[in-house]
Amino acid sequence: MVVDEVLTNLFRPISLGVRLFANMFADHHMLTLFTGLTYVLVPIVFYALGAIVCIVQALVFVILAIGYVRMAAAAH
Repeated sequence: MVVDEVLTNLFRPISLGVRLFANMFADHHMLTLFTGLTYVLVPIVFYALGAIVCIVQALVFVILAIGYVRMAAAAH
């Protein structure tokens, strides 16, 4: 059980980082793709949506990190 708990606590930040990176990468990739296909006004909409996605992903990252810290602190 100790090994399982240690590995779980070690991999949580890694999984959070990978999740955040993948979501941001996909957002930027889609933004680049659609911006290259369109002209003047449409990229503004995509940049606004991309900013909203970044804010939501950062918020989810912070909420999950706080939850993991609380769970780790409650166990001690």
